[in-house]
Amino acid sequence: MARAPPSAMVAAALGGHAGILERLLQFDSAAAEQADSKGTTPLMAAALVGSEECLKLLVAASAPSGLMARDDLGRTPLMVGAGGRGEASIVVALIQVGSDLSAKDSAGLTPLAHAARSGNGGALRSLLDAAPAMASIADYEGVAPIAHAAAGGHIGVVELLAATGVSPRLALRAALGGVGSLAGSSTLARAAGVHSILREAL
Repeated sequence: MARAPPSAMVAAALGGHAGILERLLQFDSAAAEQADSKGTTPLMAAALVGSEECLKLLVAASAPSGLMARDDLGRTPLMVGAGGRGEASIVVALIQVGSDLSAKDSAGLTPLAHAARSGNGGALRSLLDAAPAMASIADYEGVAPIAHAAAGGHIGVVELLAATGVSPRLALRAALGGVGSLAGSSTLARAAGVHSILREAL
């Protein structure tokens, strides 16, 4: 039997076309676990755009192995969903079917760190409820989730993380130290910006 091109399923999931996706799965359900040229699986695509209907179809077709798939950046479907534009319900659904909450991508970011960096407050709350200890887990360059949130100007997320007991000063220290994604020639300017955010958040 000929296989459906992975790009066809990814495109259907990105567009939220559950009907088309269902027909493709009927034609070749094994293609649900195939990735495109960037390592993106259909499940990752559904998680990214927040298509619950597509997500349900793909979880049924590819779990549990599909939940552990990695793209070229080392991201799992849960990481993609947490950092995407979908509702918190997408993250909750992926948690409920057994996604790894402590997994790290190639830069050391956890699903919670992806939510913090993107400012996805709903996803962050769901991840905090499921694994509160992950709030303090830094990436491979020592940057904590709260620092990623502050660097992106996500004041609400900084407040949410600070309320769990994480020190908001981690964000300022990261900026002053020029760590990881906060580093660069404008380190002092970044530090000043983070400090301004923290003054509003605290």
